[in-house]
Amino acid sequence: MNGRDDREELLSEINEVSFAMDELRLFLDTHPGDAEAIDAFAQRMEKRAALVEEYTDKYGSLDAYFVKTAYGWSWNGAPMPWKRRADC
Repeated sequence: MNGRDDREELLSEINEVSFAMDELRLFLDTHPGDAEAIDAFAQRMEKRAALVEEYTDKYGSLDAYFVKTAYGWSWNGAPMPWKRRADC
């Protein structure tokens, strides 16, 4: 798999997990005591954090809240997540 496909696949996976979290959050707004839903949300929150970390390490920050500052300010250094490599 080439780098572009891997980047797009990883971003797609982040979006899928984010969508599931949004749906669970909406459910939990009306069912705040549902332990199974709370557990499912927590699992997806951990998975999303790991995916965002992986994406950030490989391709740069998804947004300014996940910038790794060890080597300076890098938010605008990598292609923006919504841009394809050919657009950059």
